[in-house]
Amino acid sequence: MTVPVPDQLTYTYDEDGVTTVFPYLTQFLEPDELVVVREVDGEQTVLVYGIDYTVSGPGDPSGGAITRTSATNG
Repeated sequence: MTVPVPDQLTYTYDEDGVTTVFPYLTQFLEPDELVVVREVDGEQTVLVYGIDYTVSGPGDPSGGAITRTSATNG
């Protein structure tokens, strides 16, 4: 069975300085399929897997979660 997947999915979350877990509600197979970007005052920074965040749920049809290694809000 083939399941079509959009070329790019974007989930946006506001950091509040407390929350560190952000759900990703679409199936992915490998953590490197995700690109996590943090934006502050219009400046975007691509976060590094294993340093800035970890991922749970690869292969799960209902998705998984991105966990930031520290909570920040600015």
